[in-house]
Amino acid sequence: MEREKYDTLLMLKWKKEFFMQFFMKHFIKNENYQDSEVRSKIGVLASILGVVINIVLFIGKFLVGSLVHSIAIVSDGFNNLADCANGFITLYGYKLAAKPADRDHPFGHGRVEYVTTLVVAIVIMFVGFELLKSSIEKIVQPHIVYVSSWTLGFLVLSILAKLWMCAFNYRYGKKCNNRIMIATSKDALNDVVATTSTLIGLILVRYFSLPFDGIMGVVASLFVMYSSFQIGSSIIDDLIGKPLDKIELKLLTEYINTFDKIYGVHDVIVHDYGPSIRLGSAHVEVDAKHSVLEIHEVIDRIEKGILEKFNIQMTLHTDPYDFDDVLVNSYYKKVKILIKEIDPSISMHDFRVAFEEKTCIRFELLMPYELKPREQEIKGIIEHHFDQQHCIHIIFDYN
Repeated sequence: MEREKYDTLLMLKWKKEFFMQFFMKHFIKNENYQDSEVRSKIGVLASILGVVINIVLFIGKFLVGSLVHSIAIVSDGFNNLADCANGFITLYGYKLAAKPADRDHPFGHGRVEYVTTLVVAIVIMFVGFELLKSSIEKIVQPHIVYVSSWTLGFLVLSILAKLWMCAFNYRYGKKCNNRIMIATSKDALNDVVATTSTLIGLILVRYFSLPFDGIMGVVASLFVMYSSFQIGSSIIDDLIGKPLDKIELKLLTEYINTFDKIYGVHDVIVHDYGPSIRLGSAHVEVDAKHSVLEIHEVIDRIEKGILEKFNIQMTLHTDPYDFDDVLVNSYYKKVKILIKEIDPSISMHDFRVAFEEKTCIRFELLMPYELKPREQEIKGIIEHHFDQQHCIHIIFDYN
């Protein structure tokens, strides 16, 4: 018995893989998933498949729902129609995003993909709200539903179709770092939940007089709305701008610090102009005794390495330090120790000493946002360890 279950699961997995590989083999033929042209082709293929499947499901559910007098099935069908509309929107978005950079858009059109994803999230939210209203109406005013085995069988087939869509979009969306496909996979999973709720409700209606169809519809619609909120909030972060992922930032700074003549890196900023276009800048600390040509050669190698390894077009700014000045180094070490005692999470950079009427010590502190209320306290602690012949200038920055 266990062997039969295993063989059945293996056969289902093989068929799913076969259909995925069939489409990829005949329509893409290139496995370089980070290439912008390949990403666009896979996205277009996923959108076309989505449009075709959702049109078929809408027509089928509309006809079946009308025949058996089930508002739940008809509403579920209009959910598929909304997905079909999203497919057309997505196709148009891919067309715009694939356009090369021009005079008016020097960084390309990659962010159109984010805007399109946001539109998809808004439409999903609207559909979820409409499904919620219809479900509540069915609870208040339940209708007689004529449920047959072939009706239930059709819903099972639609669930399998949506599961395949979810798997296809998630698998290749992850490989291509395609936010639209990942969002579409979540929407397909929502459809599975919605249709499964409809199916369970229809089964229970056959045996009980309670409006289970409407109750399941409420649960499913709330799930759909919550998922659309997650998709929308995530993509809004990308459009507004967010810091580089902490793990990637750590790997990037570690990579820069592996080069000779580099003593530190700070002020790392990366701008996202789409999944395949990222521009960045950073400040690197170098020894002032090295010539401009020496440092320039190192900087060139780092920038090329970052482009190859992280796919970021990085511009590096050099901050020269005089490591041979004994007095400056003593001030540097003293401030460094004080900062570590205040909070180990604080880092210092751009350290300068100017010998004027007073000895002016200037530096920047990079701190967690939680420490922002302690700015004056931190400055006071550092000033307390220097006499009146010294002035302390601190620029606070946060991550």
